[in-house]
Formats: sequence, C-alpha cells, structure tokens
Amino acid sequence: MKKLLLFIIAILVLTPNLIVFGDTREEFRGVWVSTVLNLDFPKSFDEKAQKEEIIKILDTCRDLNINAVFFQVKPAGDAFYKSKYLPYSEYLTGEFGKEPSYDVLAFFIEEAKKRGIELHAWFNPYRVSMNTTGESVTSGKSLVKKYPQWVKIANNRYVFDPGIPEVREFIINCVMEVVENYDIAGVHFDDYFYYESDSSKLDDDETFKKYGGGFENKDDWRRNNTYLL
Repeated sequence: MKKLLLFIIAILVLTPNLIVFGDTREEFRGVWVSTVLNLDFPKSFDEKAQKEEIIKILDTCRDLNINAVFFQVKPAGDAFYKSKYLPYSEYLTGEFGKEPSYDVLAFFIEEAKKRGIELHAWFNPYRVSMNTTGESVTSGKSLVKKYPQWVKIANNRYVFDPGIPEVREFIINCVMEVVENYDIAGVHFDDYFYYESDSSKLDDDETFKKYGGGFENKDDWRRNNTYLL
C-alpha cells in the first residue's frame, strides 16, 4: 500500500499536466447604453415608459447572454442620478435640471441584478455641453454658469479644462458620490482626453502657465493631467 501511494505521488509530480483545474473565470460580455442625445435611452420622458424600456433592454441583454451593462450616467455636465454636484439631465426629463419622479439609476441596478447582470456607471468626465446655446448652457443650473473659470469652448461645445486641479477634484467627487450611494459593479470613463480638433483647439495656454510647473513640454503636461484623474 505504501509503495502504491509513493508511486501515485511520483506520477503526479512528474506529470503535472494530468491535473486539470476548472477555469472559474467568466467571460465579460458588455454593452453600452448611451443617454446623450437620447441615442439609446430614453425614448420617452414618462416614468412608466422608461421603466418598461429599461426592462426590455435588460431582458434583451439576458437573452443574448450579456452579463454587463455600461449605463451612461453623466453624458455631459448633467446626471442620470441624484447628485449634489450635477443637475439632472435634459435627456432624462426633457428639461435641464428637472428632477425625475423616480431614481432611474437605482431602478436600472435593481432590475439588472434580477437578471444576473452587472451595472457599470459610465461617465464622460470632461464634456459639459453638446452645443454652445442650449439650455444646458443658458440655464442658471448649468456648470457653464456656475464655473465659468473651468470651461472652454472646443468643437462647438463646452468642455472642462483638465489642467485645472479643481476640475479634477470636481469630477472625482461626481464619481465618488455614485460609488458611495449606488451598488454599481464598476466605473467606466469615455472621451477621456482633451476634447479638440485641428480646427478648434482648446485654449489652455494660461492654464499651462499657471499649473504647468515642472513640464517644459505642454503635451507631456496634458498627458499627465489625464493620468492624475
């Protein structure tokens, strides 16, 4: 018996490939649900219709074996959740800053859990508006009105200047209140760069002069600003 046991041990040591462990990793299969300009959601500003739409989205995801949803909670300088930093999105209620009749993010999370689906909060950190004349710009609740020293115009819209330390702190606060108040599975950043084009540059020369100490190259400084966030 002792010789048999030693023989089995020797076989296991000399041929480790015979031992097969189950791979417990699960495939990550996610989809994005975009709210900016109401691209994916919502198609209506009515609470009942929105809830039915959420359920339909999640049922479709379940049927397709999707196990994660990236829900856009900050499409611009606005929110699809209860925030002390951001006004409610016009894409949620039809009116910028108008409080909805229910907590859409909480409902999305609750219904996702019922179907075994992770809900990730998707932020567009630097975008403030999609134009320069709409209600998200002219409203007294607009971030353009509240923090004019933080925003710049590029590509016909307002964006945050990432080089300003207070901007980065503000964005972190927006993210953390979701992390702390909602049972999300993760945080997703999109458009995580300086929003500009060759024909419409973001003018941050003064910001570089003020906060660019230690950097000779402005591009290196800009890259570092995104790393800091």
